[in-house]
Formats: sequence, C-alpha cells, structure tokens
Amino acid sequence: MDPHIQKRSFDNGLTLFYDETPWSESFAFAIGVQVGSRHDAPNQSGLASLTCEMTNRGAGDYDNRSFYEALLDLGVSSGETATKSRTNFGARGVCDMWEKTLELIALQILHPRFDEDEFDECRMTQLQEIVALEDEPRARGKKEILRISVPFPWNRSSLGERSSLAELTIDDVRQFYNRHYRANGTVIAVAGKMGWERLQDKVFQLFGDWESRDVDSPNEIPSEGSLSHIESDTAQTHIFLSAEEVPFGHDDYWRAVTGYGVLSGGVSSRLFTEVREKRGLCYTVGADVSTIGPYGRLQCYCGTKRESAQEALEIIIREIDRLRVEPVSKSELDFVKISTRTSLVTQGESTASRVRGILHDWFNLKTVRSLDEKLALYECLTVDDLYDYFSSRPPLKFKMVTLGADALQLPKERTL
Repeated sequence: MDPHIQKRSFDNGLTLFYDETPWSESFAFAIGVQVGSRHDAPNQSGLASLTCEMTNRGAGDYDNRSFYEALLDLGVSSGETATKSRTNFGARGVCDMWEKTLELIALQILHPRFDEDEFDECRMTQLQEIVALEDEPRARGKKEILRISVPFPWNRSSLGERSSLAELTIDDVRQFYNRHYRANGTVIAVAGKMGWERLQDKVFQLFGDWESRDVDSPNEIPSEGSLSHIESDTAQTHIFLSAEEVPFGHDDYWRAVTGYGVLSGGVSSRLFTEVREKRGLCYTVGADVSTIGPYGRLQCYCGTKRESAQEALEIIIREIDRLRVEPVSKSELDFVKISTRTSLVTQGESTASRVRGILHDWFNLKTVRSLDEKLALYECLTVDDLYDYFSSRPPLKFKMVTLGADALQLPKERTL
C-alpha cells in the first residue's frame, strides 16, 4: 500500500482514499460504484449505460439545464461512464471549488431526478452512439471478437443493442438504479490539497447515510464460436485476433505486458517493423494485453489490403511465436522500460490520472501501489525473465474475426 495514500472505510461499506498533492492547484475526484453492464438483464442490454447517462440529466433541485450550468459556473470538468464492472463518476477543477463540486456529484449519484421528459432524448443519444459504431469497421470487429472471446455477460457492449434499448422505459431505469446503486463496494478517490480531516467530514456528511444492499452476480455463459467473418464490400480487410493471457493482478502479468510491448510498442516494435515497414502489408498493426472482468486476453488488430491480408495474418502469428523461441534483445527490453517509465511518471503529475489509478488498483488488487512500486515491477525484469515466461507456454490458440470481402484461413491447430 502506498504510504502516502490515506484510507478510511465507512460503516456503510464505502471506502475513501486521499492522495495529498500540495504542489497542485487542482483537485480531482474519481468515484466508482460497483454496477456495470454485466448487471444488465439479458433482454435489457444497455440499461446500465442509460441509467448512468440519466443521472447527469438533473439531480436534487436541479433540472438538466441548471445542473449543467451549476457545474459550468464552478469551472469544473466532469463526466460519467458505465463500464462492464462499474459506473465511474469523475470531476476535476481548481482547489477552491472542491466542496461545491463534490456536493453536486453526490447529488448526481444519490438523488438523480430521472425526469421522464429527459428519457427519450437520452435514449436517442445512446442509440446514435451505437449506430455510429456500426458504421465504423474497427468498432464492429472489436465488438464481434469480444462476443466470441469471453463468457456472457462480459462479452456484451456496454452501450447495448438497438433492439433492447428501444424497449427500455424510464421505469426500467428507476428500478435498475434502486436495485444496484449502493454504498457498499463504492470507492471515492480524491487528489488535491483539501486536508484529510476536512475531506473525511465532507464525505461522511454527503455519503454517510447512503444505504448498502446485496446484489447478485449474474451467471456466466460460455461464449460460442472461434472464427467469424463479417462480409463487407471494402478494399481493406480488418483482422482481429484474440488469445488467452494472464489477467491484471496475476503474478506473470508484468512479464506478459512487457513482452508484448516488444511486439507492439511503437514504430520500432516487431510487428510494426516486420508487417508494415519491411513488407508494406498494412497501414496499422498492433497488439496488447487486456483484462475483461476476470479474463485476460491478448488482442491483436491489423488493417490491410485485401490481397495482403493472409500474408499479414501469417506474419503476425509468426512474430507472436518468436517470443517463445527467441529471447528479446536487451535494447528491445530497455526501450519498453523507458517508454513505461515515461508514461508512469507523466501520469503521476496529473491529479486526474492519480485518482483513476487508485480506483484501478483497489478494484483489481485491493491495494494501491506507489509510483516506485509500479516502476520496480518493470525495472527488475530481465531478458531471461521474459524468455522463461514465453518459452514455458505452448503455442497460443486464437479466436479470429475478419471484416472485408474475404474470410481468411487460420490453421486448425491454432484455433481455440
């Protein structure tokens, strides 16, 4: 646990973290409520996101317009979003405005109005987001590879489907809120210079009476299929690969992330060099390790010309396999370490990044790491560490989605 982070657990199950930043004239809040799209009923996909958006359309005595203007008058930047696991609320501004801002965000979370005359416009906004993504090939492919890669309900889009959204009502939103929004499990992370005692008193005043309740976890259903092709009359072919990997929090996670950083960590990475620079087979290619609920996945994407797609696919798999049979070079490892250090240090200078990091660590690790701890996870890695990890694993098996005129061939022994 970062010794600079102060923590308090309240009787109703809410947890408060405070990262004092006396050098900063800004504050940031990040509040995570443990309700997300995985709690949507099978026929109500998108309800968590719709409920989240409706909290922003009036709270307490403020209607939609006056709530927006109240935040604007404070010079505050705020936002909210529903992910698969939780609903996040955030705000940042100048330090003098932190109390009034927290009061407004507390109203949004605890006393949303859910005015019926706001519902249709709110739902239409979400529908437009879905339609926009349906017109974007990369978004369509990402949605499909998610569907076949991880179990239900983790494999659904948080935005939902047009058909289910069309059937939702304002009563559905109210019932979802009353059933799932709760104090227990909620985390409030704050960075700034408001003072620990003063902050605790304010949070207790605003959230101390918030009720806790039990919420059932939805049953998981295994995903179906390994290969999927989306027919599209386009000159490009979009390739999406997914394979099992370790999730965030696993002991080997840092070795996996660093190894794939060598594979896809910028213009000097192996994929960029081998697929794009040497052969000119694509306009973009990349890979990363993602965590979806309890599941870790290697996700690869390549956008290429139709006639080059099969060759590009084969080279991507070959480069992934190289991690198993050929140690990375020290220069490759050092480049990833330098890039990671730069990213972590830069994030640490932002109050908004600091509170997001607290939420991420606590929800996934049940601890909050210091910057030094994060850096040490990478700095201690050696070429032998990476080789030991990848060489001990069998060849990866993939699930694949292609979008374009032609489907591609994936060897049967490499299909999950």
